[in-house]
Amino acid sequence: MRLIESQTLRFKEFQGDHDVPPYAILSHTWGEDEVTYQDMLKYLSLFDSDSLQYQPVFNEKDRLLTVPILPMELQGFDKIRQTAKLACANKLDYFWIDTCCIDKKSSAELSEAINSMFRWYQNSVVCYAYLADICSTTFDDGLSKSRWFQRGWTLQELIAPESVIFFNQSWTCVGSKESDVRKIAEFTGIHPRVLQNSVEMFGLSVAQRMCWASTRKTTRVEDIAYCLLGIFDLNMPLLYGEGKKAFIRLQEEIIKRLSDDSIFAWGLPETPEPPRGTLRAPNAISWNSTHLAISPVSFKYCRNVAPGDTLRNSFKVINHGIEMELPVVQLPGPSARFDRGSFWVGLLSCRVCSEPFSGGVEHNTAFLGIFFGSQNTRPNDILRRLDTGLISSATVLVSPKIAARATWKTVTILQDPISMIYRGAMSLPSAIMSYVIFNTKSTEHLGYKVSMGYWTSHPPFEPIVPTTWDTELEMLTFATGHNPSFSSMFHMHSSEDYPPISLIVWAVKNVSLQWVMSLAVRKGRLSDSDGDNIMNTVKRSVVPGQNTVDSQETIFVHTAEGQEGRLTFARKVKPVYQHTIFEININVEGIAM
Repeated sequence: MRLIESQTLRFKEFQGDHDVPPYAILSHTWGEDEVTYQDMLKYLSLFDSDSLQYQPVFNEKDRLLTVPILPMELQGFDKIRQTAKLACANKLDYFWIDTCCIDKKSSAELSEAINSMFRWYQNSVVCYAYLADICSTTFDDGLSKSRWFQRGWTLQELIAPESVIFFNQSWTCVGSKESDVRKIAEFTGIHPRVLQNSVEMFGLSVAQRMCWASTRKTTRVEDIAYCLLGIFDLNMPLLYGEGKKAFIRLQEEIIKRLSDDSIFAWGLPETPEPPRGTLRAPNAISWNSTHLAISPVSFKYCRNVAPGDTLRNSFKVINHGIEMELPVVQLPGPSARFDRGSFWVGLLSCRVCSEPFSGGVEHNTAFLGIFFGSQNTRPNDILRRLDTGLISSATVLVSPKIAARATWKTVTILQDPISMIYRGAMSLPSAIMSYVIFNTKSTEHLGYKVSMGYWTSHPPFEPIVPTTWDTELEMLTFATGHNPSFSSMFHMHSSEDYPPISLIVWAVKNVSLQWVMSLAVRKGRLSDSDGDNIMNTVKRSVVPGQNTVDSQETIFVHTAEGQEGRLTFARKVKPVYQHTIFEININVEGIAM
């Protein structure tokens, strides 16, 4: 830690917290012409010159420090001068200021400083908070409008130090955290117990702490995450340039460290609707909702969200979202179009209370719930967080009557699609492939091969899509995207004058997201219109992931000598990641090899 000597304004470095002497610390908002570490080194060279006119002069008897005006002095140097005077008056030999005590040209030093910032403010003897835009000489309501109370970095600078003294633009004391704690608590939303002792905040929920930052701003997008590291007792590397992903990364680090599901309670409205006996999914659904909040603004109305049963909570970060174990209730969709059993509300263990430190005595009887659902394109344990694109619909109150229907379920809440594509965690829909493969090895002595395969356009199927038929592999490949169905036709020909055979393969996903696969087999060559008549002859459910071999279809053929035999067609489905393989094995019985 690099400190400044109060009487000489020279730097002195200390290794380890145990070697650091008592010091004062300045909290302020940055303005124009701040003094950097490099600027300070230039000023120190003036102190080392033969001329004494620029050297600070300290009066031991009166504890007064005089620092002359320097040549080409930057406006921000007066903050250093005034902080040094206050430190000398308070008998403190050292002080720290973020503008010049950190060499910001060193990324390693900057990262270490930001990760240590909360602790440095917490260990200070006193913090001088300079409100450059305040003229008042008393701690009145006008102070709440100061820029100092609206910036992200000053949140931890208010909470961490035991002693904070406020100064107006003329460096006149206007109050302190200790004497004005109730007023500060009222307009910041931070509980007085936290302001009096920063350790108390670790007993509050993640959502409550996020709420404190919901009205604060930072110049750089990433800093709204980095300024909260101390609030959650976290350390993580700084990646300036990552933009809004910094706040997502902060939440992922919180999830790894804390078992507090209030981190998912973002989007609670200012006045939640009272729980009713029925609950439906949102009317205007956004499937592009993020799995985590995009900024502290989403927690604006979470001031009274208390932590729940942290021992029962189970959730973790995985490579494409969040895996959670929680009670869920299946909901009807917002309209008949969506009423397909793919909407859920998950119950969080955190609750809304009237007082943050009530110990659970004054909790609201309702549960907090979050909407999620599936577009019927993935197994029903792979879900996406739902909202209407508005904060007010992301989290709702759920009555005990509805909660009584809940069952415990492990689900995966996916990242938003844009983020997943950017990170390479998912593919675009056009990359989701389907394959229909035939195995005709046992029919080689009859000369049978599948010679042609193509996508058909029988209603109610999608229009024809690009397909590739590989005669050697007897495989049809096509990109289905997220289409829930397909239909295709195949022709078998024999080099031994056996009759041609036509096959229609039809597959559709049911409401349980299982493939229902149909196979129709006929002698002779069929046209597309012929397929309409035989499409629905056979339906058998094949469950993805179980390699289930379905019942067989049989067709009889005759040799030139009149010998009868039969061909059997057995089918199975194999999902491989988001792709699906439909395999049809053809066997022959009753005809000698």
